[in-house]
Amino acid sequence: MVTGLCYYLGLVDARKYYGHFGIDTNSLGLTSSDYVMRSVSVYPLIVALLALYWAALWGREYAKRAIRRDRHPRLVRYTAWACVALGITLTVRGIVGAPCRGSISSISPAPPRRHSVSVQAC
Repeated sequence: MVTGLCYYLGLVDARKYYGHFGIDTNSLGLTSSDYVMRSVSVYPLIVALLALYWAALWGREYAKRAIRRDRHPRLVRYTAWACVALGITLTVRGIVGAPCRGSISSISPAPPRRHSVSVQAC
């Protein structure tokens, strides 16, 4: 899964970078390992997502302990409603989508290239 994420992020990064200069990435013949290596440039994004994930896990465990001990009931209730509101907002945003110029959603992976060999008679 991590390799797939690195491949996708490298692909998007390469298309954005070379697209700025008007170069199609298909014409460069980049391999999948090239795309994975390009994902290093988006490494801070991956680190930020992992940090957010770990913070969510920590928050979940803290909330479970607070509920079990019946501590901070008002804080737990408000946090739960905030999570529900955030979930609804992100779901609506994902369904409706708001494509904007240069967003990741506007860049789709390239279709596979088909190589053909033609033989001409003399």
